[in-house]
Amino acid sequence: MRENLHLAMAMNPVGEEFRSRVRNFPSIVNCSAIDWFHPWPEDALLEVATHKFEGFKMDMGGKDKEEE
Repeated sequence: MRENLHLAMAMNPVGEEFRSRVRNFPSIVNCSAIDWFHPWPEDALLEVATHKFEGFKMDMGGKDKEEE
């Protein structure tokens, strides 16, 4: 069971409540992977999307530029 158990928690890392939990339960930090999510700049989002969808023909429901 231990090998197949996965738990996801979301906590606000700001404030005394988070610091208190980490002090009381140090395995929150020591035995886990922490992903910090921050807003991405719009140009970075567009660049990643462009790279990932390169080669795909996608119909966005609008007119093609050639038809305009």
